[in-house]
Amino acid sequence: MRAVTPNPITDPEKLNAIAKLKSEGVSLTAGQQTGNEALKYQEAATKMGREAFGKQLDEFTAAALKRIKSPFKRATPSAMREAYNRIGGMFDDFASNNTVLADKTLADDVAAVLDDYVQDVSKAAEVPRLRNIGVEVAKLNATGGAIKGADYTKWASALGKLTKSADAATRTAAIGLREALDDALERALTAVGKTDDIARLKEARQMYRDFLIIEGAIVRAGEKAADGIITPQNLRTTATSVDG
Repeated sequence: MRAVTPNPITDPEKLNAIAKLKSEGVSLTAGQQTGNEALKYQEAATKMGREAFGKQLDEFTAAALKRIKSPFKRATPSAMREAYNRIGGMFDDFASNNTVLADKTLADDVAAVLDDYVQDVSKAAEVPRLRNIGVEVAKLNATGGAIKGADYTKWASALGKLTKSADAATRTAAIGLREALDDALERALTAVGKTDDIARLKEARQMYRDFLIIEGAIVRAGEKAADGIITPQNLRTTATSVDG
């Protein structure tokens, strides 16, 4: 009987992980639910087991895409493009309908990000667009100016492209500058008491962070990226690099 029904998992952390996956709609094999290595090996050797693993990855991918409210089941290029445009449009609306001040907090945050950046890259490897955004923010801060909606959108778009950079320091700086801009936008909404918009902005910011993680996981898939399948390993690695 033990050979047919292995000892069940009793580790609370593993039980919680199993429950979490099930709640997200990810089905598990008997080997995964029991932790029995021999059974998992047998499953991997059968056609039925391999089909179960393939179905599981589809379910895992769909669960990840729910975080960015994607209607798609796979993170294909077209699915990611739809999500990027949809989430970006939310920020564009907020920026165009509100006055975002280039206050001292924003100027300090931007300066701190760029200070770290120049220490992590050589002068020849610096991306001019990052420093230019810092210069423009500093000028607006010095004159008490506000960031125009069009400029906010332009900067956000440029930084979004730089988050795809192969250079880790550039990616980190782009994410840091984008966070600083979005913090300033959130302060603008808070100053005028737009509680509903603040809640929607927080949701948009979380979706954007999750988008970056999903996008990074797909990039790590290499030649299989076009399939739009997200693996737990790639998602975990990218989540660590983006969110710590």
